[in-house]
Amino acid sequence: MLLDRRCSDGGWNYGNRRVLGTNLPGYAQTTAVALLALYGQNPTVLAPSLAFARRAYASADTGRLGRVWLALALARHGQDMHFAPDEAVSSQPADDVILNSLELLALAGGDAM
Repeated sequence: MLLDRRCSDGGWNYGNRRVLGTNLPGYAQTTAVALLALYGQNPTVLAPSLAFARRAYASADTGRLGRVWLALALARHGQDMHFAPDEAVSSQPADDVILNSLELLALAGGDAM
């Protein structure tokens, strides 16, 4: 069912992939959750979705929470991600520190997952 709901861009959104003849876009967080749920599927089948996730992760439009979810999903699927924090953690609000920590943990390697 999840694969049937995948959008044409390889990602997932909150509902249908197409409405009134218009293809709808996938979103970072919903794509990450779908990829986590589909762990163990044939990598060839998931290739467009993993590519979408990598693009979304690199996009300036993706928020912190979306990046964390994507980092977790990509790490779970064995995707090699490179990440270097831009700012000192001590200068960030508490919620950003938590998100940074989760993202770094995910990108450090899927071994801890």
